[in-house]
Amino acid sequence: MSWVIIVLIVVAAVSSGLTLKRAAAGNFKKPVGRMYKKQYSRRGFLTQGVMITGAAVLVYSGADEAFDSWHTKSVKSDSTDNAANFLNHIGERKWFFAWAGLAATDALLASTPFSRWGRKTCESIIVGLPMLWGTQYLLGASRPKETGSPKYDPFNDDNSASGHTFMAAIPMLTLAKSQAPAPAKIAGYLGSLPVGWARMNDRKHYLSQVLLGYGMAWNAVTLQESSNHSENHLQS
Repeated sequence: MSWVIIVLIVVAAVSSGLTLKRAAAGNFKKPVGRMYKKQYSRRGFLTQGVMITGAAVLVYSGADEAFDSWHTKSVKSDSTDNAANFLNHIGERKWFFAWAGLAATDALLASTPFSRWGRKTCESIIVGLPMLWGTQYLLGASRPKETGSPKYDPFNDDNSASGHTFMAAIPMLTLAKSQAPAPAKIAGYLGSLPVGWARMNDRKHYLSQVLLGYGMAWNAVTLQESSNHSENHLQS
């Protein structure tokens, strides 16, 4: 059912935007360009290096395997499996098209709190994905279900950072870091966590892989917020 909602959002956004001025697209491209410069700068790669170092500590200290073993024996059950099965859908890549549709609506049609949330989410995903993909393939790593070892195997696998965690955390962190009321912020921070847990419950990712995906989502959203503040300052 989720794909139907996604298609409807995208079609509505695109069909409505066709009659509007192309210049409005600048509202989307300018902050994304600034975000790319920050993300793929010396400081951006240093930040990524710090996160990878932290993840590597969990990988090579045995903490990943210890946590996986404890969770599988003490927490995992039919109930957690059912919950994880539902949550995993939230982190699927197809949701990007929904955020892209909202971004198009915000840039080409009309800006509302809901469309701005979608635009900010889309911007963060676009800027963060190349770093995520590069890290996944550069480090390489297997799933708990595959080899039972989280150790890095460069260019031979792509599970070192959880993509589902990344995709699901960004919209919730965007909400949490926005100027929304306090209850919405709290809901955003709490809502950014369950999909990462679901990936560990299903033994699709180790703890370090989930934390690395989450950290990259946090960094992308932080960059988006700082770029948005810079844009507002320039326009004031």
